[in-house]
Amino acid sequence: HKAYPKVKLYAFHIIPRLLIADSASSALYQQNMLNYSVLKDEISIFENPADIDTFISIEKTIPPELINHYLKLYEINLEENFKLVDLVERGVLSGLIIGQDDGQPFGLPNMVKKRVSHYVSQKPAIEGKVFVTRGTDEVALTLLGHIANQTGGFESKVYVQYSDNEAPGIVMPFMPHSVSRTVQEKLEIAGAKAVFSPDGADYTLFVHIGTHKSTPATLQSAARTVNNLVKSGRQVAVVDLSEDYYAHETLLPYLLKEGVDLTRLAAYAGWNTTSNSIGTAVTQASIFTQALRSEQTTAAAIRLHKHQLDFLTARYLDDWYFQKDVQPLINKQLRESRIDANNLGKNFERVDSQIRSLMSDRADTLFRQALSNRQIVVGTPQDRHTLVITSLKLESHLPWQRTFEVFVNPSLSFATLPR
Repeated sequence: HKAYPKVKLYAFHIIPRLLIADSASSALYQQNMLNYSVLKDEISIFENPADIDTFISIEKTIPPELINHYLKLYEINLEENFKLVDLVERGVLSGLIIGQDDGQPFGLPNMVKKRVSHYVSQKPAIEGKVFVTRGTDEVALTLLGHIANQTGGFESKVYVQYSDNEAPGIVMPFMPHSVSRTVQEKLEIAGAKAVFSPDGADYTLFVHIGTHKSTPATLQSAARTVNNLVKSGRQVAVVDLSEDYYAHETLLPYLLKEGVDLTRLAAYAGWNTTSNSIGTAVTQASIFTQALRSEQTTAAAIRLHKHQLDFLTARYLDDWYFQKDVQPLINKQLRESRIDANNLGKNFERVDSQIRSLMSDRADTLFRQALSNRQIVVGTPQDRHTLVITSLKLESHLPWQRTFEVFVNPSLSFATLPR
């Protein structure tokens, strides 16, 4: 900042997750440390004598050095967060997002988050520049969305619609609060405003939370609702989550059955945690709808739609075809062969090759079912072109020695119809 004071600097920082690391030395104490952390937070709020007795009993079962290491981690993290907030106040940082990794409604990470939030609230001069939120993996992307909307002076108007009445109040796995509160946080970071009617909204954020109560009938009904929204000409961002991470609780298969034009969605996300997916969908939809409203040449409009469709295709292939289909299949095979899916070792090349083959097959399926020969009208009112999707190429591989995530890089090709 001293060298280039005119260059805006942004940062993000993460409050560590509730669970201690999955190491051989700490695995035996993971559950007890979780209970220790949750009770420590609950006692600080409720001071329940029974909880205090339980806490003392649990503390005796855990090596003191492990507890000290765990507590020190959050102490250091808290001080780092304070220093980063101070950098925003001094004008060194133009913006900051502090995310909370996987957690529950109570725990030491929540205690850090509350203290940081209070610290930020005492500094009115930095309002709108520092955000404390839930999530980790999507935070860099949501920061990008914040920068884009702030730079363009654009405030997205978003109508939030849920697939059922219970969805807003559900607390999903690894989340410390409800779905609706996560939506509120991610909209705020993106510089978006929730509106009470789809009329006049830049896009509809359609949030589906699949649970054990989801049935084919309810999923079909939700897919039909999305289809009607798309056909009516509205921009729709779909969040497609499953409480149990099961494919049969998700919406995408029913969107395909219903014949929803997947190329016309403003966003799709459904990879793992609620914060990751909602943050991704809000960012993509906000940036895309902002770009649609800006003046641009026909060439720029064509580039915009290609980037948008490539990113959408990546989300379909990663968030559903890998996370809900290929990964469970591969992990089942690895368990049966007594191979650790989180440490493939000498099995890496074989598993990586198998996953590349399966993802290529799934990409072909997606192309045939949803993308082949789809027409996209792009350009300016004075110079419009109709593009047709002609092919899909996919590059994919495991980035690390585990099956937890996959790298996908799809590329669509187009032909231009004669006018």
